[in-house]
Amino acid sequence: MFGLVRPNQSLSRPTQDPQRWDPWSDMERMRRDMDEVVTRAFGFTPLGRLYPETATRAMLPIEFWETDEQFQLRAHLPGLSREDINLETTANKVALWGERRAQTPENAKVHVSTAIYGGFRFEYELPVEIKPEEVKATYRDGILEVVLPKIETPQAKSVKVNIEG
Repeated sequence: MFGLVRPNQSLSRPTQDPQRWDPWSDMERMRRDMDEVVTRAFGFTPLGRLYPETATRAMLPIEFWETDEQFQLRAHLPGLSREDINLETTANKVALWGERRAQTPENAKVHVSTAIYGGFRFEYELPVEIKPEEVKATYRDGILEVVLPKIETPQAKSVKVNIEG
């Protein structure tokens, strides 16, 4: 009978099915937004220590751009070996994932650590198809560079048509 309604919803005219307000989903969205702001400013979030999936997703520096012939992906992955990185492509998607493991000895007393460890994942659905068998990737000095060549689309050809009559 009585329920919470969103603050921007008009109460002057009752409706048959008022939209219920779930304050917990709004609070979770606000937490994610604030984590992103703090992460961009300081490189980590205190809540990211409690929710590592949020922190690792936010801390994967990616550059992704497109030219007429190809897409290019650059991922900054310092401290990872080539074996820690997984890369897969299909005709319309690229996926990059792996895990950054702690390198501190177990018996060490850590004084400061702003490093983020754990799994990371980046997926992107491409707006046009690529040639997955021709994708090239290089990994040097902690930077993964991936070239994803696009499928050439035939250019429309203009033909003069004679009009009879």
